[in-house]
Amino acid sequence: MLITGVKVHCGAEKVHKDADINWLLLSSPSAEEIKQVKKEQHLPAVCFKLAEERSLAFFLELETFYHEPVYMLHIPLWQDRSYVSNEGADQSVTFIYTDKMALLLLSKEDPSRIQKKLETGESPYTIMVDRMLSACEGIDKELNSIQPRIDRVTTEAKEKANRSVLLDLTELEQNVVVFSRRIDDLEEALSQWLGEKRFKTLTPVNKRAEVALKLKKTQYTSHLYQELIESTSGLISDSIDNKLNSIMEFLESVALVISIPTLIFSLFGMNTGGLAGRESPAETLVVIAVSIVLGAAVAVYLKRKEYL
Repeated sequence: MLITGVKVHCGAEKVHKDADINWLLLSSPSAEEIKQVKKEQHLPAVCFKLAEERSLAFFLELETFYHEPVYMLHIPLWQDRSYVSNEGADQSVTFIYTDKMALLLLSKEDPSRIQKKLETGESPYTIMVDRMLSACEGIDKELNSIQPRIDRVTTEAKEKANRSVLLDLTELEQNVVVFSRRIDDLEEALSQWLGEKRFKTLTPVNKRAEVALKLKKTQYTSHLYQELIESTSGLISDSIDNKLNSIMEFLESVALVISIPTLIFSLFGMNTGGLAGRESPAETLVVIAVSIVLGAAVAVYLKRKEYL
């Protein structure tokens, strides 16, 4: 759907000589509508190809057919799907603007609310800032939902380090890595957009500061979660290493205890002709008894030294 509007004033902090612009609103546009907008606004075809991106957020400075600057902000939005998903976003919002026009391109989103704001004279720049604030709040909310999972896995890691805990930790680590990378990507794109000269002229400084602060908070939280998961992973690794060391020490001690009777039996079985009791019918029982006593003595000694 293509909706066009009359000129609106976009001056915010100060009046800009080109502050009066035409706005356009595109929602799930058809090929004919895209062709119409490209022709009327002299926009490069690459704008609409790039708007199909469903994984990366970006801000670009391009050129119109007449070599005039055109700016493009593209933000994928994971609404029905989670931001931790490896799949592409289910929708996106794209903001394309020049000195004379501003185009909001929505993918799979109801345009009625934005249309109402535009028709009442609200600046498309301000609307886009509000849209980004809303997106940041949604991201922050989903990011906060990861905290209980981190707490649960950390508690389980301290109590036990079995296969189930390792699988939960691996899944959580993958989720946070994907989420954190998406946030970093979003922060990079929005930071470039917030620093663009024309955009800064036509939007309130307080709005820009609010977006920047939310981005910083979200990015900080995602990096913090990554470090917490890494520390938990280290805790599990240390726990497993400690258990393996204990098992190895136990096996070495058991091998030592077993080796004593084995040594005695081996010596007695040698054909030396000088072993005591070689002519006694009870010689085997004596050897077994001595072996058991010596083995038990070594076992007690190792137990006291906490090797067993």
